[in-house]
Amino acid sequence: MDRTTIYSCAMRIPLAVLLILVPGVLSQTAPGSPSIPSPTVSTIKEGPVNFTCIATGGTPTPTVKWFKNNVLVDDTYFTDSSSGDAVHTNIYSTTVQFSDKNVVFKCEVENSATTTPLTATKQFTDIYVPPLNPVIQGDSLVTANVSESWTCLTNRSYPVPSFSWSLDSNPIISGISTAISQNTDTTYLTMSILTYTPVSADNGKVLMCQVEHSQTLSSPIQRSITLQLAGKNCTSAIS
Repeated sequence: MDRTTIYSCAMRIPLAVLLILVPGVLSQTAPGSPSIPSPTVSTIKEGPVNFTCIATGGTPTPTVKWFKNNVLVDDTYFTDSSSGDAVHTNIYSTTVQFSDKNVVFKCEVENSATTTPLTATKQFTDIYVPPLNPVIQGDSLVTANVSESWTCLTNRSYPVPSFSWSLDSNPIISGISTAISQNTDTTYLTMSILTYTPVSADNGKVLMCQVEHSQTLSSPIQRSITLQLAGKNCTSAIS
């Protein structure tokens, strides 16, 4: 047999033999497409959030990574095979800011069997900001039959909160105006201005401002002062 014949025979080695000589070729499989089971909402309150990404299967074990606007922020993940199928999970814990509105949070899953990473994305169309505790500006020491003004303000909220005033739990519905300005981060500074003329019977009564924000607060936040009429022997208090 000449050298040509020997070479020709070598080229006809069965494929099964080649696969045996290269172990692991048949064991590489791509994972399933990732899913994001939480958070499920498209609007959220500013604060702590856990982003969860899950992918199933894949050999070798795939990586599961979180990106924020294409910047890697978390590459830690764990695998649970207790149910039979290997489930790969990455939980990215962060604090969502108002500036994260419409930011793309992306989960990428890949192993050597994937040609490009498998992805899933999450965005928030709106991020709500709870109002800060209100402040009342104005005197608690007043004079009967002389008009006074008080301002109740709260800073950095989104969207604009609502205000109400009361005197000893009795609603005040007139003499109220609102001023709204925008902060540099486009949240709002909101002020409610009350103009009211106290009478002698108002001595010792509690003037209260109440702020409501249905998007972020389960109950209103309040600020109050106790009116003291000039010439009356009573103390003033702010709460």
